[in-house]
Amino acid sequence: MATSKNLRLLRTSISEAESLAYRTSNKEFPIVLRPIAERRKVTSVDFCPLLVDAMLTTHPGGFRILLNSDGGRTHELRERYNNESKGKLLHARLRFSIAHELAHTFFYDLSAASPKLSKKFTSGGGRTELENIERNCNIIAGHLLLPTPMLMAAFCQLKEVTADSIADLARTTGVSVPALLVRFAKSDSFFIKKYFRGCIALVDRQEGHYKIRTIAKPTSLNIANQLSVLSSGDPWDLISSDGNRINPFLLPSISTVRLDVFTKQTKKLAHYKISVARMGHLEASDSFLAVLEEIEY
Repeated sequence: MATSKNLRLLRTSISEAESLAYRTSNKEFPIVLRPIAERRKVTSVDFCPLLVDAMLTTHPGGFRILLNSDGGRTHELRERYNNESKGKLLHARLRFSIAHELAHTFFYDLSAASPKLSKKFTSGGGRTELENIERNCNIIAGHLLLPTPMLMAAFCQLKEVTADSIADLARTTGVSVPALLVRFAKSDSFFIKKYFRGCIALVDRQEGHYKIRTIAKPTSLNIANQLSVLSSGDPWDLISSDGNRINPFLLPSISTVRLDVFTKQTKKLAHYKISVARMGHLEASDSFLAVLEEIEY
């Protein structure tokens, strides 16, 4: 019962967040957050030393968002937020932190002078109440920055799905690559509409080990069996049908490989195009974006 109630609340909140983002953005990426914050009665967004990335407080006139000042650049960050535009965005991580705090405001009644908490997630699904709140606010933040109709249109307009085109889409929408992949991973509709059969993975290399940070792939389209079982947090250990280990860090920007595809009726060898792009050093790890897509050969 608690799980279904939480799911209904999440769906309602996502719909409300997407609708607001859609209206304030003029249906164009990237989503600038200041107009949304103003409509959610956020009277100030300030930067100061914090032990957490961000926090939301209430006061008689609305909300205040506090963000970690990241080494004391308080004035610079405040100016960048106040002057943010589609052509000059805050860093993607800060944008997601602000969107997360804005997600919390959707559970308050804003009709009175002072915001009053009127809805909340409960414990359930093996998680505490706090875990469900934070997890679902992350989901809502993703929809606030990447409304489904806009993201679907942008993805379907890509001439081809490659590591470079996905990285460019993340920059265009003003989000991090992991945040973009999480949105793709939560819905099959993106891949079905594009008829994309394969996977998009961000792979980290640390001390000679390869680990999947984030992965997105269709679940309703047949893809290579090795790709179908890969999950975020798993080691990257992909082997071609002829027994060769596939290391994205050693591949050229575009290459092809044969992988086994199993269905209920048959097994076949399919050719996959692999495109890779180095993402630089993220959180002390060397990272590559790898896109594998089945192709006619």
